[in-house]
Amino acid sequence: KYGLKCDKQTKIVVRPANSWFGIIFDNSSNSSTPYVGYAATCPVGYCNSSSRELKITDSHSTICINNREGPLCGNCLDGYSATHGGPECRKCTEKGLALLVGNISSGIITIFVLFLLKLTLNKGTV
Repeated sequence: KYGLKCDKQTKIVVRPANSWFGIIFDNSSNSSTPYVGYAATCPVGYCNSSSRELKITDSHSTICINNREGPLCGNCLDGYSATHGGPECRKCTEKGLALLVGNISSGIITIFVLFLLKLTLNKGTV
């Protein structure tokens, strides 16, 4: 069903291209029962479409690409963050924090200078 082919002896599942298959753990209850998850389509750039043969015991790393993991490869790996406008997760660096602090500081300084010079944004003069 759903295009999945399962071999109980070898525990290998063959999935259709661009689909997602994996083991999901229900963390919302006290039970740590694993469930088998399947989605007919995976978000573009999240799943490896060439790796179609998976062992039931494989982790998400065999199906997810671009430093992703989890159900539908929707999470970034630890130490990685989603990028704007694309499916990639990139390694977190100290540069990101410095850039954020720099942008916030320059915004505060700009507002302070406008206040000191008694400039308005709509007139631009004293």
